[in-house]
Amino acid sequence: MSEEIARKLFEVARDYFFLQRVSELKIGYIVSRIQDAITRDNPTTEFVLLRSLVEHISALSFEVDTICALLEKLAGQNSEQRIRELLDSSHRTLERLFYGESPAKNPKIKQFHVNDFIRSLTKRVNNIEMMYDYCEFVHPNYGGFDWKTRSWSA
Repeated sequence: MSEEIARKLFEVARDYFFLQRVSELKIGYIVSRIQDAITRDNPTTEFVLLRSLVEHISALSFEVDTICALLEKLAGQNSEQRIRELLDSSHRTLERLFYGESPAKNPKIKQFHVNDFIRSLTKRVNNIEMMYDYCEFVHPNYGGFDWKTRSWSA
């Protein structure tokens, strides 16, 4: 294996573990604040934080899918050129996960949409899309959650 491939592999591993650590810290803080909101009987804050928790866990799921796909493609790979391509592609994905912005702000590093993450989590958690829909409660568009509130008051 060339020194270049070893360096690229190290960079992907480093960036992946960095993202995992950031996710771990953020999820820990979110869960802690959810516990506070429950203690204070503050359902609006609970929904805001629940939405954030679902989005962060979904992003984490997407990160895991990204690395698992890389590992599957690298298994048994003998072409150094193909290995470079796979590592470069994974590195770009990890950059988008961390640095991605609106295409209007930075068209070079386009952010992923939260729905990309939610789709990843649906492979692991049944009914996550339905649970995420209930998080619409936090938006000021009252009609957006009207069907949910009607079922609650019935």
